[in-house]
Amino acid sequence: MKIFQWQSGIGGFTMRRELSFSESPRSILCVGGIGGTIVIGFKKHYENIELQNYNGTKIVEFEKEHRLVSFEIPPSTTRINSTVIVSTGIHGVVVDVLGSGGILTEERLEWSTPPIAAHAAVPFILTLLLDSIEVHDISSLVALQRIRFVTPSFPTSMCPITEMIGAPSAAFVSTPESIVVLTMIPLSTQITRLVDSANFEDALALCSTCHSYGPQTSVQLADIDVRSIHEKYGTVLYQKGDFDGAIVNYLSAESDIVDVLSLFPEFIPQSLFTLLYPQRANSPTSPLLNLVGVINPVKLQGVILHRAATAIVQYCEKKRDKITEDADELN
Repeated sequence: MKIFQWQSGIGGFTMRRELSFSESPRSILCVGGIGGTIVIGFKKHYENIELQNYNGTKIVEFEKEHRLVSFEIPPSTTRINSTVIVSTGIHGVVVDVLGSGGILTEERLEWSTPPIAAHAAVPFILTLLLDSIEVHDISSLVALQRIRFVTPSFPTSMCPITEMIGAPSAAFVSTPESIVVLTMIPLSTQITRLVDSANFEDALALCSTCHSYGPQTSVQLADIDVRSIHEKYGTVLYQKGDFDGAIVNYLSAESDIVDVLSLFPEFIPQSLFTLLYPQRANSPTSPLLNLVGVINPVKLQGVILHRAATAIVQYCEKKRDKITEDADELN
């Protein structure tokens, strides 16, 4: 295998190194540019070759031969370095190839069938299978969707089209007879649909993933009010008696203190509530309750009362400074 480097001054390539192997490479992936590495797939293993010294390290071995697939995952707030996923059959193994010789991580991705091709298209991983395209979350590696082809098409390759802002807008799939184009639903629309169907955790996870990959991806969520999603989810958890979960979401939403305290009247004496927030003392319900059409707060008693007490203490500790500030303004 010959390695060439582009020379902008002369407008051409010059050969840097020629490498010899005991068998022919079956896949090649370059990561990190000139100072990075090359991940090479062979019959039953992958090797990582550092371009600074051309040292090779065997990073992943597997038993059965298969079509080798490897692709890079860009860095984010959860993965500081660029990492690579290499296929070992129906599993994808995450490797930090920019570490010392290549560090195998504990992260694993699972496909329904061995992949034909795969690409990172933040915030997703798109994988071409024999009869479908499979979509995984790029952060958790959890399978999200499988899009089956209408008729058997025996696809050979796939190329996602990425817009200037970073997210995939379409995917082109080639077959022996044609090219199939799949259009991506905008991320904001996907999140809105998840919220409308009460899949709050999935909606928030998708928002978090987009934000972790920087402004190029998060700009697509300009129309999404993440705090509102947290508040809706918190209210649903409150109604179910999951007060700890509700408080976590109210804190993330930065919900109005009056709204949250009004959900737990058993712990806030009316006289204290009236003193701190006289403008809201006579309100029969709070906007937070009206959000989901609740007329009265949950009746707290027995074990439920104990769980609620733990949650409200946690909330008051987090909001201690704000509550103290409100009290000082009355003096």
